[in-house]
Amino acid sequence: MENFKRVKDYFFQHLYPSSDEGNVQIGNFLDLLENYTVYRDFCISVSLLQRELTLEEKNKVLFLFQRKEKEMFKGKVSSLEDCDKAYSFLKEEFKAKLFGEKKLDKEELKNIICQMLFNDSLISLKQQLFIYGDTEELRKLQFNDREYPELVEDIEFMMIYTSMIETIIHLNDKKSLQQLAMRIFQYIDIIFTSSFQLQSFVQKMRDLYALESEMMLSKVLPESSAYSKILDKEKSSLYGVETLDFSDKEYLLYAHVLGNSEEVDEVVQGGASGEKNFICLTPISYRNQVYYFEKTDQIIFGYDNVSSNHFIMSSPSNMNSNRNGSIQKNSNEIHDFVRKQRGILETSEAKEGNNAEALCFREGLKPSYIILPGGRAPTDLEIRIAKQYHLKFAVTQKPNTRISSPIKISSLEENSEVDKRQQIEDLQALKNQLFQYQSRKKLKKIAIFSDSHGMFEPTLAILSDAKKNGVDEIYSLGDNIGSGPNPREVLALLDQYQVKSVMGNHEMYITKGVDFLKQHLEETYSYDEALRNSTWTREKLTTNQVENLELYPLTREVALGKKKILLCHSSKDLNHHRLIVDPKNYDTIFQGHVHFQNKKGNIQTLRGTSIGAKKKNDQQGKAYYVILSEQRDGQYKITEKLVPYDASNLENDINLSDLSLEDKNKISHWVVGR
Repeated sequence: MENFKRVKDYFFQHLYPSSDEGNVQIGNFLDLLENYTVYRDFCISVSLLQRELTLEEKNKVLFLFQRKEKEMFKGKVSSLEDCDKAYSFLKEEFKAKLFGEKKLDKEELKNIICQMLFNDSLISLKQQLFIYGDTEELRKLQFNDREYPELVEDIEFMMIYTSMIETIIHLNDKKSLQQLAMRIFQYIDIIFTSSFQLQSFVQKMRDLYALESEMMLSKVLPESSAYSKILDKEKSSLYGVETLDFSDKEYLLYAHVLGNSEEVDEVVQGGASGEKNFICLTPISYRNQVYYFEKTDQIIFGYDNVSSNHFIMSSPSNMNSNRNGSIQKNSNEIHDFVRKQRGILETSEAKEGNNAEALCFREGLKPSYIILPGGRAPTDLEIRIAKQYHLKFAVTQKPNTRISSPIKISSLEENSEVDKRQQIEDLQALKNQLFQYQSRKKLKKIAIFSDSHGMFEPTLAILSDAKKNGVDEIYSLGDNIGSGPNPREVLALLDQYQVKSVMGNHEMYITKGVDFLKQHLEETYSYDEALRNSTWTREKLTTNQVENLELYPLTREVALGKKKILLCHSSKDLNHHRLIVDPKNYDTIFQGHVHFQNKKGNIQTLRGTSIGAKKKNDQQGKAYYVILSEQRDGQYKITEKLVPYDASNLENDINLSDLSLEDKNKISHWVVGR
């Protein structure tokens, strides 16, 4: 017992991050206890050092503590020096698997690669991507959180992680898998010594969502300039309680409806006892408000601060915590753990019709508000509770409604930025080293889409789906910008996916001016609209983005098998309606511009990315693109793809943008038919 106490004191001082939160200390204690049981002599030996551990030594301890092959090392590692033996044992184990007599199939190779890199199985990593988010989901999260540099960098770091896992999952050429496995084994010593970067995916993702939740909540401080604007002085005087009006603001809070078995005091004080160690909070925002019950006359507590130490996980669906639901008593384990963990802003929409929730520790978690949905008057009991516990009232919109044109709260607390660039660069460099394998020559696949018009969500859906389908190159037929709410983000996304574009008329408005297509615009009665929108769009773009637009060619030629293909925005000069190319010189010409599908001779017009659907009931909320697959006979096959995207998020982008009302109405009509 004395030995364990000394070990605990030492490791809590020199290895585990310090925290005053009881739940964090309990988690660290249980982790240490598990490892002490396996590595008793090792833990005692390290604790006797009685000095600060170097970074290299910490990594050695973490390597042992995090690896799943604990039984392999049991009794063989008794000091820090022995950690090198652990590396050797594990290296020999992987060597035997890779170079043994047994011929490995593709799934076995993938599994060994995952174990070497991530200390986890292929099946487990697939489940983790589903639950915590793949690269596409993380890009959506990054887009929603783009005003928070620290979050953007954290998400960028995790996207390198997920992209490596996805590459392994989707790599189905055995020779390439063998080359990848050999290269990873070649770098196995580096991987072992930097294992902290490539392990604990679940914990890293939980920490990310916890930080995101903490940073995104609307904290309106009394000393801030916005506080007086949000403060409803009339109602504050009437109720005798400070009342903040969020009913027309771009706000984000957590809410908890007081359950029948809960006491006001234990919820307000953040008390935890017996079976009540956990609590579920519902994210509510300007996007939507869905509570546990239809009634809104029950007491609803509002939270504007949930620290990382309180947060356990989020869920886009109800965990049914107030009744006999899925949360096990006195545990943070969930029975039916087929849940997706997503960001707080996305879950606040409650898209599945049932309020989303976040699971949190109760201890020390205190509300700041009593919420008055729809601005209803507080009850005498609520007034008494607010005064007794020094809570404020928060007036919000009616349940199941969104705020159409919310006013931005500009006084959110500034969060300190943590420079994670070096970690990102280190992990990216490691990825580049490991994934430099040569695949055998295979039949080529290209993806083509058109007319994104500054709409991020459908563009992301297309690009992500194309990568999952093993596409080698991605092409855009122009009008990547114009009309839509997110031109800067769309262009950045195209760069990330290395999309090759041609110039559309909306790119010309930016680079050459609207007068360059004056005749075309006057014929279509849209000169004023183009001038207004192109001015708005240009202001949103960076200088580099504008310069890159100027480099877009009018056409691109692509060879696929024995076929010669031309890509352009329009095969005609838009001012004079003359063909700018000779169709006889190409097997097929793909163009966009008109937004609707059509085929005339060998000129094929593609539907717009998220516009131009003929059957709105079938295709609304789905993005369109095509894949051209090279065939062994020199021909190619065309496959039309419809990919679901987050239409609700796009609507929010449109509503929240400072586009003119005319442009908002136009793009909304294009997308949702209204």
